[in-house]
Amino acid sequence: MTLLGHTIEIFAPRTDDVTETTILSPIAGAPHSDPFRVSTLAGVAGHQPYLAEAPRGGRGPLDPIEKRIRTGTLVARVLDPRVSGGAQGERWVSAFGGDAKERNRWIGLKARAKRTTDGVTYSSYFTGRIESARMVKPELWEFTIREALDDLDAEIFVGNPPVSYATSSVVMPRGFVAAHGTYGPFRTTDPVDVGILFHGNVNGRFIAHPLATNTVAQVTLTKALEEFVGPGGSEIPLVTARGLQGQFKVGVTIGVSSGLFDLEGLETLKDTDGITRVSFLHLRALTDENGALDTGHADYLAAPAGGTSDVSLYIYRTDKPTPDAPLFLDDVDPIVALEDALAGQFGRLKTDGTPAFPMPMVASTFTALKGMFPNIRIPVLESGSRGEWSRQEILKPLNLGLRTNGDGELELLDLREPDSAAIAGIPTITDTWLAGRLPTWEQRKSSAITAVEYEIFLEELAEDVEGDEAREAILEFPRAVRVQGLNPSLGDKVLSVPARGFRAARGEQHNSVLSRADYLASFAQTRAEGYRGPYAMGAATVPMEILIDQETTTLESGDLALTNASVLPDPVTNERGGTRLLRIISRREDGPKAIIQAIDLGVNTVTDPPTVGAIIQTVGDSTHSVTVQGVVLNADGTPVVVELNVTDTTVTTRPGPTDPGWQLRARTNSGGSVMMHGLPSGRRIWARLRSVAGESEEPKRPSAWVFPTGAGRVDLAVETPPTSVSASNITAFSADLTIVTANADLATQVFLDGVLIQTLGAGVPFYQVTGLAASTQYDIDINHVDLSGGPTAQVSTTFSTTASAPTAPSMLRAPSVVDSSGRFI
Repeated sequence: MTLLGHTIEIFAPRTDDVTETTILSPIAGAPHSDPFRVSTLAGVAGHQPYLAEAPRGGRGPLDPIEKRIRTGTLVARVLDPRVSGGAQGERWVSAFGGDAKERNRWIGLKARAKRTTDGVTYSSYFTGRIESARMVKPELWEFTIREALDDLDAEIFVGNPPVSYATSSVVMPRGFVAAHGTYGPFRTTDPVDVGILFHGNVNGRFIAHPLATNTVAQVTLTKALEEFVGPGGSEIPLVTARGLQGQFKVGVTIGVSSGLFDLEGLETLKDTDGITRVSFLHLRALTDENGALDTGHADYLAAPAGGTSDVSLYIYRTDKPTPDAPLFLDDVDPIVALEDALAGQFGRLKTDGTPAFPMPMVASTFTALKGMFPNIRIPVLESGSRGEWSRQEILKPLNLGLRTNGDGELELLDLREPDSAAIAGIPTITDTWLAGRLPTWEQRKSSAITAVEYEIFLEELAEDVEGDEAREAILEFPRAVRVQGLNPSLGDKVLSVPARGFRAARGEQHNSVLSRADYLASFAQTRAEGYRGPYAMGAATVPMEILIDQETTTLESGDLALTNASVLPDPVTNERGGTRLLRIISRREDGPKAIIQAIDLGVNTVTDPPTVGAIIQTVGDSTHSVTVQGVVLNADGTPVVVELNVTDTTVTTRPGPTDPGWQLRARTNSGGSVMMHGLPSGRRIWARLRSVAGESEEPKRPSAWVFPTGAGRVDLAVETPPTSVSASNITAFSADLTIVTANADLATQVFLDGVLIQTLGAGVPFYQVTGLAASTQYDIDINHVDLSGGPTAQVSTTFSTTASAPTAPSMLRAPSVVDSSGRFI
């Protein structure tokens, strides 16, 4: 038997209890001292039976397309009777209104609603903060409780985030750290070892600042660091003066000690030969108010002798990022980045380095999705709202959502097309659950999505020159990945999904056989397919009123549910009834019932699989194309998708079902032979197929995977490798390579000691290797590579650099720097 009851409890302000776990009580001298706990049921321990009725409202609705997080409200009405034995004005609710300073204190207090269906066990279903307190009648108060999502509007990217994958790149040229494409300050080596010149008698002081934390400690130098040059006067400017606006720090590492100087100015000079560039850093020498040097300080650090080379130096900004001074989030699991953003790591920090505005989260919902998506790289060009950044950069590209639970904690939702595992164990809404009005069903043309377009990016480094200044800059090349399902009767409504974190450097590999660009394009296409789902023909919405009992209390926005309500239409039989799959998008409490809104995801039926023949090399293109033969659609004519996995020919076992190498490569509505082009030569190609309902069909669950007959794989033919490579004009720091190509239509990859350092255009016969060390032996390997990343066999050569010493820069000078008052420093 259902015994429905509700409770409301209000908590003391943070000024009284920072954890907000103490129930609010009246101040000393008030008419009573009860804690603020009220119930709709009498006899509930610790509660007064003053909750006039079941609260109305609920948590915010889910936007399954745009992923916007909407704020919900709950309205609770509480009786305000006279306190037993008290005077007319001595009432129960009114006793809580004022604090010790005679101020009204309702607004902003944390409040929580709980529910029971058996009179014994209570569960939280709404937590928020009091938005308004209103006396409706002398004996009745109304409290509006707003879902605690305001902190999603907190500003993020307002400084240097204390996470290891966030790197500022401002004065040092914007670019990649290494050939594999990671972001960060562009360095000649990693880390930068620069020769340091010290002179002058000014005592300097900097603040210790480990690279990945915001720990603050004070460290003192005996001398001011005023300038640096690269070893041998590098022809590449280590630092440029462009875009030097904002607040900056100069980081210094001496041995195992790290710290920061304040940057006051920067100057770049050019040597008399017009080539060698020398950069001077003007650093603010900080002293205490007496100008004294505290050598007894626990963190005292003496500066090294002039010319010491084991000193690393970097520059980054300490205020908000800009397009000229971006912040890079580099190669991070998107769920980790989302979790850090919600935890406040990208926002304002307190003096102890901890986030000022963290949000509570259910960690398990985030952990469950980690490792399932490609790492992202996001250039942050401006500060913004935490919630909007999370929506645009993470949730929408990955088809995920956020909601709060009954305790006000954020939960991460997987909104991708559900498989059989996601459906297992979900509740079924039957006719006995229905209350009040019967369900209705509505489909609108305006909700149809006829195409989905993801925008991913290819990048390459290029020299950006302006006047006498030069730096390495990133050039972006947007690439659109479009999934078409155009139905002319529904128009042409394209869902655009900018995926700024989906980035690949030209020539970058995802693994040994697959380029990152191809991997991201395939991943984007798979995500786009998931968006079409119930929206290709226009989403069908199902509003329902259900009784609140033990089975229905847990249904909330984002949840899946089945329904066999007899009133709903079934397009399979053209009759009423049948079991269908729903995605709940909103829930509102209304006394003994809940009003829910759901999206109809289609019949709860798994479609039958296709049949398939063998996979072979395509006739006429044995190096880059395969054909899957004998594809036969199921009896319903359900379209078939084909996914491929590219491996080395030494792999003898088909990759597992969740292997990230599986890529969507083809879709067929007619069967027969399915050809797929643009594959890397010399690789083993695996295939799998399944039936997936088309955009013009009744949505069903995808079929099980089926595989080509025989071994289920085919090996592509190999391209001819380059003929030879040789080294000449060898110096201490460079060598010229001469390459004899075998195929003038293919690019050539150059490896130095096993590391890819350059991809040359088709037919290019020469390349100069620079940045080498004197008296060192190097191995060079080259191979051709096709447009899909398929490499040929390699040819090699070995050479040793000469022992010549580097030449020091011919022009060094101590800069004159003045402060804002015109004094020399």
